[in-house]
Amino acid sequence: MHKIKLLLNDFGGYPFPVELAHFLSKTGYDVVHCYCDSLVTTPNAFEKNITSSNTSGIETIPIRLHAPFNKYSWVKRWSQEREYGHLVSKLIGRIKPSIVLSANTPLDAMTSIQRATSKCGSKHVFWLQDILGLAMKRILSQKLPVVGGVIGQYYIRKEQLLLKKADRVVLISEDFRDTLKNWQIDHQKVDVIENWAPLEKIPVVDRLNSWSAKRGFDDKIVFLYSGTLSMKHDPKILADLAIHIAGRNGLVLVRSQGMGADWLREAKAKRNIDNLLVEGFGPFNETPIAFGSADVLVGLLEREASEFSVPSKVLAYLCAGRPLLLSMPLENLAAKIVSQHLAGYVVQPSCEAQFLENADLLLSDANLRREMGKKARLYAEKTFVIDKIGAKFDKLFKEIL
Repeated sequence: MHKIKLLLNDFGGYPFPVELAHFLSKTGYDVVHCYCDSLVTTPNAFEKNITSSNTSGIETIPIRLHAPFNKYSWVKRWSQEREYGHLVSKLIGRIKPSIVLSANTPLDAMTSIQRATSKCGSKHVFWLQDILGLAMKRILSQKLPVVGGVIGQYYIRKEQLLLKKADRVVLISEDFRDTLKNWQIDHQKVDVIENWAPLEKIPVVDRLNSWSAKRGFDDKIVFLYSGTLSMKHDPKILADLAIHIAGRNGLVLVRSQGMGADWLREAKAKRNIDNLLVEGFGPFNETPIAFGSADVLVGLLEREASEFSVPSKVLAYLCAGRPLLLSMPLENLAAKIVSQHLAGYVVQPSCEAQFLENADLLLSDANLRREMGKKARLYAEKTFVIDKIGAKFDKLFKEIL
């Protein structure tokens, strides 16, 4: 039987698309997986500086730009996003896949990729992880009051056209449907498959372990924030949390890189916050023991981002069997999961006092932490079943061929 050749293009190189690639390979697909290997402010599932590899029937191709991806310079970022699109387009022309599944990909890059997909007669599936046009309009309108809205509207229109031209669209939340309906995207080609985290890659580990012992965490109550941290996430709340729990054996560990992490390092020095530790992402295979060395896992999301994103870090946290302490809009899918399944506490971003009160509750009650952690893991075990999730993608791909 002829294998279906799939290019899974995930700009961010996240762990859950890797798990999907492995599932589809075992199901009989010929899978090529590519991602941007030049990101420095976003963690991914791969070691740096690997060359293309072929494991378990999957060819993994890191796409390297001429320089590290500059997230904070609009001009350089625009140029590098176009460069990524050009490189992936060349890959499409070389391997000629039957299907291209694209996720987390900047819109300028996606334009080139979609054009190359059409040129070689392939089908394009737009895996909509974030509604980037809306996000860009809001951010640019704040940074560039005069022209930002115009540029943002241009990218909204670009995203609309990309979605209309796609052979299929996969949403990660039902909450995105209204936006696509307003954009007049054909609802018959839209499916919802919620994101997940690779359950087997993030097992529950003992709180007391070699990693925590090496860092002197065994007699501390550790609040961990792990993942992307830009200024829009309001890193100040993490500094305030550390100050709030100081003197009660509380410690805040931040594993991140970029402007938010740099701001925290400066705040730590200026305010003498001894119980605030800031370090880099570390390798992905260290994630389970890092999560397991924490007593509470912390997530932040600003109000403006709620309608166009679902933070993947929250889904990864659920696997670890630890309670979650979140500051994010209550209507966000990740927040609703945590609240409905009693896996932690969630408050609106503007409610810092309540956020700190919730931290107090978790700090002082080991039984509460234990019960919430169990519920978090139970949700993950029931929901993040790759056989069921992968079968949805398999069905979708075979329908469009």
